[in-house]
Amino acid sequence: MISMEVDGVPFTTFKKINVSRSMDEATGKFDFTATAAEAKAFPIRRGASVRIVSNKEAIMTGWVESISPSYSTTDHELQIQGRGKGSDLVDSTLSAGSIEVQPPATLVDVAQQVIAFLGVDMKVLTDLPPDAFQPYTAEEIVSVEAGQGAFEFLEKYARKRQVLISENGDGDMLLLRASGVEMNYSLINTLNNGNNTVLDASSTYNDADRFGQYSVVSQSNLSGLNNFEDQDMDDTVNSEGITVFDNEIRKSRVLYLVAEQSSNSEQSQLRAQWEANIRKARSRVYSATVEGIGLPDTGEPFKVDRLLFVNDYFADINDFMLVKSISMSVEVGGSTTKFDMMEKDAFTLQLNEKKIDKKKKKDGGFQLL
Repeated sequence: MISMEVDGVPFTTFKKINVSRSMDEATGKFDFTATAAEAKAFPIRRGASVRIVSNKEAIMTGWVESISPSYSTTDHELQIQGRGKGSDLVDSTLSAGSIEVQPPATLVDVAQQVIAFLGVDMKVLTDLPPDAFQPYTAEEIVSVEAGQGAFEFLEKYARKRQVLISENGDGDMLLLRASGVEMNYSLINTLNNGNNTVLDASSTYNDADRFGQYSVVSQSNLSGLNNFEDQDMDDTVNSEGITVFDNEIRKSRVLYLVAEQSSNSEQSQLRAQWEANIRKARSRVYSATVEGIGLPDTGEPFKVDRLLFVNDYFADINDFMLVKSISMSVEVGGSTTKFDMMEKDAFTLQLNEKKIDKKKKKDGGFQLL
């Protein structure tokens, strides 16, 4: 069951409604179709507030951005589109000096400053461990450039701590990494199985955006440009100094990244590892559509940033995968949810579940175990 409020007034006679959210995007999207008769009884204006609820839980809170009427001799409809509260963060720009970050500011401090400057009615929510909120040092602080995007500015600080910026159903900002929380639901698509849950599915494998070597340099480690070493590595990914290697990809594919902020050797290595991991995770995408918009046993809405078990014979997948984004669709006659999924370790600091040894090597680098 799904319901909607427009400017605080229940709006229940829509013909169709779609809601989509992603864990690596600052805002979600929605659209719905209304008949002309309903539009006359309850005018919908651009800029109207919208709150969409499923099973008493908000799944989208935002504003109407566009209204498109379509009509014929027999029909008259309105197509309404909008986005979540985070759209103001995505679209707005900052003036020079509008945000003053001073040590020992944390990522939460920076996020709250940006929100306060824009005047957006949202909270900053997170359950990340303390390392995500290690105070920024003086060398990590950068000033706002005139006309710089608010989200672009904040994301630079978030990348420094390997954190994603998203929003929840209430329109509040979420600072997150992959949660590792398993959802009590499975995507089943096997031969001769009357209990399959998948209506349709597709999978893509694309290494065009992956590299064999990743190196991050900044003002504090420009010597890293010459830090590549020719080594034989048995594991999928190894690192040396501030260079990260992905041995599933040929070493002739090299990516140099300029750090968003001044970084030391360890910070640059973590940034390179984060980039390698995201690109690896995004190279394999699995999409599947199921009936309903929530868990069959409880009705709880499906969520992003959850692990779902996938058993798909045709895609050769029999493992947990991470729900990166969801698209819910409700109309007369039924509802469906499309899941876009990635490797289960996406958006974490690990590649193939390897961990960084905290003991420094003699050359000042860190070793992957």
